[in-house]
Amino acid sequence: METAKSDYDALLESSTRITNNLKEEVQRLRAQLDAQKADWDELLADFENSEAVRTDLVLQVQMLQSELVAIRTDRPEIQEAVPTVAEFPEPADLLNRLKARRKKSRADLADMQTALDILSNLKE
Repeated sequence: METAKSDYDALLESSTRITNNLKEEVQRLRAQLDAQKADWDELLADFENSEAVRTDLVLQVQMLQSELVAIRTDRPEIQEAVPTVAEFPEPADLLNRLKARRKKSRADLADMQTALDILSNLKE
């Protein structure tokens, strides 16, 4: 009987140890599961946020595309509305105008030609 009692105690101690080990394992796995759930929730929130951002960007692209179409449609009208560059007078006419305004001007025809050349290079 003593042997049976000792075997029973040993078996009880062994099963208690195994049960405690299993409980610890369950607690560890539950903690892991909770951590995984938290990670999943964070990833899901990031995904939902990125979907909202993507939707906003798609709408913005559509608006910009429609703006581009409108601008391309209006482009000929805009180009027609741009004033044309004035034609420069002949160097002699310009010299005469200068002499009329500034009687003592020392400019000559070559100076006027040079000035007009400079101005015509600016418009190009």
